[in-house]
Amino acid sequence: QSSNFQQSSTQQSAISSSNQQMSMIENGEPEDQALAPKFISSSADLTCMEGDQVRLTCRVNGRPAPEIIWYKGGAQVIQDERHKVIVNEQGCHALLITSALLTDQGEIGCIARNRSGEASFTCKLTVLQKATKTPPGFVEKLQSCRIREGEKLILRVKAVGNPIPNLAW
Repeated sequence: QSSNFQQSSTQQSAISSSNQQMSMIENGEPEDQALAPKFISSSADLTCMEGDQVRLTCRVNGRPAPEIIWYKGGAQVIQDERHKVIVNEQGCHALLITSALLTDQGEIGCIARNRSGEASFTCKLTVLQKATKTPPGFVEKLQSCRIREGEKLILRVKAVGNPIPNLAW
C-alpha cells in the first residue's frame, strides 16, 4: 500500500505540473505576452550646418513591435524629399534629413506605441546658418610709390571674401 501511495503521490505531482503547464499555455508563454515599448538607445542633442545630412536614431523594444512616430514642434513629421523614416533589419529606427534647413531646428521627438503602452524621447536639433559666400575683393589696393635703386620696398594689400581669399604675388 505504501508503494500505491507513492505512485499516487507521483501521479498527483505530474497532474499538478501538467495543470500548471496548461495554465501557462492558456495565459500565453512569457515570450508571447505583450510588453510596453522601451527605448534601448536614442539620439542625443545634435548640431549641424545648414545643408548637412542629419540622422536621428533610436532602438526600441516592445511586444508587439511598436509603431514609431517622429514629431517636430508637436506635429508629425511627414515623409518628403528631405525627410525619410527608415527601419533597418536590426530594428534601428531613424529619421533622416537629407539637407538640413534652418526650419528643421528645434525639438524633435519620437513616440513608440503598441497595445501595452508607449514611450517617447526628445532631442534638440540645432542648425547653424551656412556662411554666405562672397567673392574676393581688395579693400586696400597697391599704392604708387617711388624708390631709389637698392632701397627696400614693401607692398601691402588687404583682401576680403568668404571663404578667405588666398593672395599670390
